Amino acid sequence: MADDAKTKPLMTKAALIERVKEAFETLSNYIDSLSEKDLQEPIGGGTWSWVDTIAHIASWEQILVRFHIGGEPFDQVIEMEGAKYRITSYDTVNEHLFKRYHGLSAHDVKTLINESHKIVQAAIESFPEDQLHQPHPLLSTGDAAGVNWIDYIAANTFEHYEEHLMAR
Repeated sequence: MADDAKTKPLMTKAALIERVKEAFETLSNYIDSLSEKDLQEPIGGGTWSWVDTIAHIASWEQILVRFHIGGEPFDQVIEMEGAKYRITSYDTVNEHLFKRYHGLSAHDVKTLINESHKIVQAAIESFPEDQLHQPHPLLSTGDAAGVNWIDYIAANTFEHYEEHLMAR
């Protein structure tokens, strides 16, 4: 394997499950520490609140499970007619998801992320371990070439949670 390989070759399925669990627990604890007002306030002077960010994370978990693993059409998963994976920009998708979920209550977004995460956990647990280090079939060209399933799962779970926690 090349030195610049993107895959996490030493991570087992059990380690992946544990890493996702720990990172989600950290995210959940942080969310639970915030008041209703804090969850609704824009973060760092921007336009996104923690409610928006939580909905964003849950949306990408749903994309992982329903589109990547489940094979549902991308535009149907994100509810954006004509959207095409890796053709419609991430910024466009994220803006669409922001508008779709903006204004949710703290209670509703907590329910959304918890339900979404349960589905992600089940999907990871049932994902064949021997395929985790195989190339993701939709990520075989361009900047994404060489991304294995485990990389994509990590990017849309624990790495994504940590990314947003670091930006707080």
